[in-house]
Amino acid sequence: MLEVFAPVLEVPGLIPMILAVLVGGIVMGFAGFGSGLIFFPVAAAFVSPHMVVTSFALTTIGSIFTVLPNAWRDCEKRRTITMVLPAFAGLLAGIFVLRYGDPVFLRWLITLLVLVTLVAMVLGWRRTVGETPRALASIGGAAGVVGGASGLFGPVVILFNLSGTAPARVTRANILTFLVIVSSSTIPILYLQGLYSVESFGLGLLFVPVYMIGTLFGQALFVPKYERHYRIVGYLIVAGAVLVGLPIWG
Repeated sequence: MLEVFAPVLEVPGLIPMILAVLVGGIVMGFAGFGSGLIFFPVAAAFVSPHMVVTSFALTTIGSIFTVLPNAWRDCEKRRTITMVLPAFAGLLAGIFVLRYGDPVFLRWLITLLVLVTLVAMVLGWRRTVGETPRALASIGGAAGVVGGASGLFGPVVILFNLSGTAPARVTRANILTFLVIVSSSTIPILYLQGLYSVESFGLGLLFVPVYMIGTLFGQALFVPKYERHYRIVGYLIVAGAVLVGLPIWG
């Protein structure tokens, strides 16, 4: 088993990526979003988009145990399922783009998605689309396509949920439940598509306990009445990750 981790030690940017996973887990735990938004720009500065997506997908194994039970209890289940099912269909189309897309294009795509999401959240964007079954299914499908191509399932779903009127705890649970279920479903699909390498698999396994520690710590910090403060902290950390991961640095 230890031989799986040997190639990981040669991966560039290992320490920054581990720190990004830890911080992303903490922010995810208390704010309900942000792990991918923090990790992806940082990791994309060191490794290929394929390795970014495949390694981080494995962290959701930890989320199934640390995040999903509480989130499932608090989420709007019918609403969430309505979004999850179309996401699976969109996921296949997105993974096709990931597999055959240009790595430089995908890196810019990841960075711009994070940046647009951050700006929209900071400006307090509010949607005009109602939560009809068709709208929910469309958002889920769009998140699947974007997530399959870039690994970022969050932007579409985060913006849709945070721009609604549900209580903070329910909104947080809706986002977390969707992200954990859909993200974890990408693991076997990515494997069957031949996108996992020894390095990305070992890197992902290394991330799992780090992410679990982060999410547990973040959940312990969560107090609903301080939701606004959590969001501000999350925004600042995501902004820092975007600056670090800008493709202009090389």
